[in-house]
Amino acid sequence: MPLLTKPVASKRLLDMDFKRWCRDGDTIESVLNVAVENLQTIEGSSDITLGSHSFSGIRAQVWIPAGGTAGERYRVTVTCRMTPSGEELPGDGIVVLRG
Repeated sequence: MPLLTKPVASKRLLDMDFKRWCRDGDTIESVLNVAVENLQTIEGSSDITLGSHSFSGIRAQVWIPAGGTAGERYRVTVTCRMTPSGEELPGDGIVVLRG
């Protein structure tokens, strides 16, 4: 699970490698869903929105724009359809914001 620490006021790319989840020879055919969950480790923390996403080979990337609450943790989940297996695989990463 990738861990990305970023300043609240900056935009950063979260890069996920699906190698450990996919079958040999599989690549990402499409990104089916991208979601974010506020883990609410800080009471009253604000949510974040996600920017654009892309993929290449067995890697998926999601832009994390500025915003959120310093010190909070967010789980980003990306679900991809693989080819040629056709499997739908979720991958997730944690984003930690700092002031």
